[in-house]
Amino acid sequence: MRLLTRLFLPVLLIGFALTGKAQIDPNATGLFENGLKFSRTFIGGTARIQAMAGAQCALGADISTTLVNPAGLGLYRRSDLSFSPALTFVNTDATYTSPSNTSTTSSGKTPFQIASFGYVFNETDYSKDWRSYSLSLGFNQNNNFNTRSRYSGRNADNAMGDFFLENMQGQSFDNFLTDQFGGAFDIFGLAYDTWLVNPSTLDLSDTTFVDDGNYFFFDEDAPVIQEEIIKIKGATSSMDIGYGANYKDRLFLGGSLSFVFLRHDIERTYTETTEGGIQLNNFTYVSQENTDATGFNFKLGGIYKASDLVRFGLSFESPTWYNLNEEFYSKMTANYFRTDITYSDGTNDVTIFIPENPISSSTTPFLSEYKLQTPIKATFGTAFFFEKRGFISGDVEYVPYQGIRLRAFGSPLDGDNQTIKDNYKNVFNLRFGGELRFDLLRLRAGYAFYPDPIKNSLIHTNLERHIISGGIGIKTEVFYVDLALINQRFHTGILPYTLSNGREPTVDVKNNELRMVITGGITF
Repeated sequence: MRLLTRLFLPVLLIGFALTGKAQIDPNATGLFENGLKFSRTFIGGTARIQAMAGAQCALGADISTTLVNPAGLGLYRRSDLSFSPALTFVNTDATYTSPSNTSTTSSGKTPFQIASFGYVFNETDYSKDWRSYSLSLGFNQNNNFNTRSRYSGRNADNAMGDFFLENMQGQSFDNFLTDQFGGAFDIFGLAYDTWLVNPSTLDLSDTTFVDDGNYFFFDEDAPVIQEEIIKIKGATSSMDIGYGANYKDRLFLGGSLSFVFLRHDIERTYTETTEGGIQLNNFTYVSQENTDATGFNFKLGGIYKASDLVRFGLSFESPTWYNLNEEFYSKMTANYFRTDITYSDGTNDVTIFIPENPISSSTTPFLSEYKLQTPIKATFGTAFFFEKRGFISGDVEYVPYQGIRLRAFGSPLDGDNQTIKDNYKNVFNLRFGGELRFDLLRLRAGYAFYPDPIKNSLIHTNLERHIISGGIGIKTEVFYVDLALINQRFHTGILPYTLSNGREPTVDVKNNELRMVITGGITF
């Protein structure tokens, strides 16, 4: 398998495309973006924990504790079986900005997921110092990639054709011919195959193009309407095996092993329509990138019960070691008003014709395999209890994103790893939550803040994430039912293409995600 090199695909960068202020190593392939995208995880698990924004390091007695601090399994007194379906409502507002226009377009999506399910087997014996043991087996989803966004705007200053010319001028057109499988090498080969970009000089004596490195594209000075639809599907989920123990109701220790599964599919459809064009009507560029991965990590933790009112929790999560497989495919289709092109030497004119209209070309699918090591995580948490009336809880999670490492099978990724060191930073994530108890009724609320992990400007987009949550529950001796509503607000940024003068259009996408999770469980 050959490694997919992304240097020729700046139009594919979403969410993590760095501006000129960033220090991108010249040998970087672009996979540093996936390193960050797949290393960031947010709250997951049962409705009870999500209603409190994931602030659980010093709590326990919930299957979700295997996600942060498996020592919480030691607080179980009975066995537990639970199931948590979820429904997510995603709305986006994309603001397109070019030197000549600003416009906003809205879009939405509503996917269904399984947030969590699992079983905890508990054995308790208060006649011993080690008073209880719990073994858990569960499934948890801790990252949801599902979004749909769309933007559209008018650009009278530049077009994607300017991006093509900047990268193609001075090169032999042999670089843009089809590969051994009959497909284009890259996006520039697609532009050449579909006649969007053509050699400027024709030898009129034998009607052959002159390979002098000079090119042009049709209707260069005409305004264009630029539109793109971006669909992303996928999630990060894990099968978790955990063990927790209780020593004298003071010290709780635990560990867990997680087998992680990742799927991320992105389909982008970019259309550019010439306004008042004579030759070119429009063209559409469609790209499909599918990534799947498997990996594993482990967690160790402890909870100390200083008194009946105060607990402290501390946990460590190892890197997740991923093996990733990625496939990339793209296609371009151009539609023309006129299919004739006239070349002149000042005395004679020769007309040649585009062979078909519309005309399409595709790349050969690129397959890549590489390894990703995510950063470690260390979490400290406290919980304060108000006897039987409820509690408040807070977590501080340290994530050194500079510790992300990428490695290909047989290909060095030193450029991507250096870009990670130069541009990513280490952060402290904050989570706060609480619960009020009224007999069988539980009321919960929480807030979480995930700082921007990028040092340098990100196309005017801040990647910090704010999460506000709340919920309600009923708990009896034998069963419980919980409902949580979680609202996440965050931004992503899009660069349709890049230009050396920095006047390319930018898109800021405001994401508003509302998730509803319901958990039902029985204890025995």
